[in-house]
Amino acid sequence: MEYVFIFDISASAPIQLQVLSLHSTFPGLAWAPTSDRLFVSGGNDDTVVEFTDDGRRLQAGRNIQLGHQGCLDVKPVLGAKPSAANWNCGPVTAGLAVSPDGTRLLVANIQNDSASLIDLASGKVIAEQDLRPGLIDPRHHGEPGGSYPRAVAWASADRAYVASVRDREVISLSIGRERIRVLRRFPVQGAPSALLT
Repeated sequence: MEYVFIFDISASAPIQLQVLSLHSTFPGLAWAPTSDRLFVSGGNDDTVVEFTDDGRRLQAGRNIQLGHQGCLDVKPVLGAKPSAANWNCGPVTAGLAVSPDGTRLLVANIQNDSASLIDLASGKVIAEQDLRPGLIDPRHHGEPGGSYPRAVAWASADRAYVASVRDREVISLSIGRERIRVLRRFPVQGAPSALLT
């Protein structure tokens, strides 16, 4: 079990209000603009867990399934005897960001080098974009980019950003009603692991 702790920080000393239990998680939290829903990364369960405010406490809501079957480019450990431990690699839900109007959720899929777009009314994935240049355009085969997306930030109704930790870049995304498109890549000095708007 893993946990999210909710504190009231309005007074001089923090007061713990609630502990939310999750089967699995990874750094990824996002509040709805109305502050009545909290979305939490489901980590290696490949889900987003929704908590809703009933007026007194946050209650467990939907588990939104992302639908990945595993992670990308799994190779066995060199020289190791074949075993499940040498091949096993699963998807991991990472950073989350809610659209400014509260209708969609953007998800960084750290083990799948992609971003997913969820319609929050239906709780369904409506788009997914691979972030690797060679899979977007075969002319860029072998070029680095888009690996291990860890954090996302929604900047406006149609623009978001994702941080690629391994490739040391921040990727600008165009977000349509049911699509995600890579616009531009910004190289950075370090490995970006968080984004704020």
